[in-house]
Amino acid sequence: MNVKKLTIGLVCSLIMSIQPTFATVITAETTHISGNTWESNYTITNDTLAVDLEWFTIYFPSGLYTNLVDVSTPDISSDWDIWVNQPDDPFVGADGWFDALAWPGFGLAPGASLTNFIIRFDYLGTGTQIVQDFEVYDAADVNEPFALPIDSGQFETSAVAASAPDSLLLTLFSLMVFGALRKSRSSKL
Repeated sequence: MNVKKLTIGLVCSLIMSIQPTFATVITAETTHISGNTWESNYTITNDTLAVDLEWFTIYFPSGLYTNLVDVSTPDISSDWDIWVNQPDDPFVGADGWFDALAWPGFGLAPGASLTNFIIRFDYLGTGTQIVQDFEVYDAADVNEPFALPIDSGQFETSAVAASAPDSLLLTLFSLMVFGALRKSRSSKL
């Protein structure tokens, strides 16, 4: 066996093992509000080993989303600066985005999760499976015009197409109509 190749392989493995590992997990529970309007409540989990998560972006593809509105809870808004850009904005680009930057000292610690980043939007797609892209950036690069992501990925939301009260009312209404039709037929006989 070649000692030189073995030594290079061990050195490369050692160098790769001491680099910070970035692993961000984003999930969302998406609820139907009315018509085309939906609301997603995002949960961010920092699965890194030693780095606070202080800046992330979630993308809303053009042609599928319009009317993005931040409705995050006040506890989120007080610790994070949040920006929302509409899809097809001619000054920024085609996709819309939700951008969150932590105030100094309020980043998401390794192993921690944070929820209640909430965006309301009109969804123009079909079906209830919504897939979105995200990127995580180093907050030290916030003033850089072309900051490079340190982590990125995709996630699927768990969409709730219809609420239980709406389904219950529809069922009750159907039973009332069925009963009325049955009664009118029996009175004609």
